[in-house]
Amino acid sequence: MSRRLLAVAVLLAIVGVAPVQAQITIGTETNSNVFPFGSTGGDRYQQVYAAGNFASLFSITSISFFGNSVLNASYALSFSTTSALVGGLSSDFAANVGADNALFGNFALGGATGGTLTFSGTPFEYDPTQGNLLLDISITNRSGGTGSGFAATSTAPTTDFSRMHNFGSGFAGYGLVTEFNGGPVQSVPEPASALLLATGLLGMGLRKRRVKLS
Repeated sequence: MSRRLLAVAVLLAIVGVAPVQAQITIGTETNSNVFPFGSTGGDRYQQVYAAGNFASLFSITSISFFGNSVLNASYALSFSTTSALVGGLSSDFAANVGADNALFGNFALGGATGGTLTFSGTPFEYDPTQGNLLLDISITNRSGGTGSGFAATSTAPTTDFSRMHNFGSGFAGYGLVTEFNGGPVQSVPEPASALLLATGLLGMGLRKRRVKLS
């Protein structure tokens, strides 16, 4: 088997098992807002993201917001696929939650963020063909600290996202700039398929070598 053929087989096997990662940032900062990480005024926050922000199936592994500090509290983050429209969230929080609602994680935190607040949790498989994406945040066990404003979009109307909360009336129709990280976002060979392909190439190489020797 030639070195070139061997290199191709090894490369294909590696590609087959390597995770595909992607990053999607939704929203453009036009101001900052303290809901829900820097205000004590409420305990429930929802933000809906238009399905058009996602080109295909997206497995969310982490989500980030952009601000300098967060109040000490417990934050429970959940995701679901919702029929609620951007700009159309109900003040009845339960009515916005989709049937596939899943807890992303419970996070007890507070203090400085270094400019980025990131939550990494149980991956959520989001299929944009089934509806918009809903982020649901419940806040409990506040114990003080100092929270800052986080990057937000305040230009109405917005087609990327909107929010509903019980913190007050300010910026009710807008949303926080959000970064999603995750994968896979495209079809890649499974490890078994990659191994089968590599084995086939190896067999072809050996057969070619036997033909030359005969």
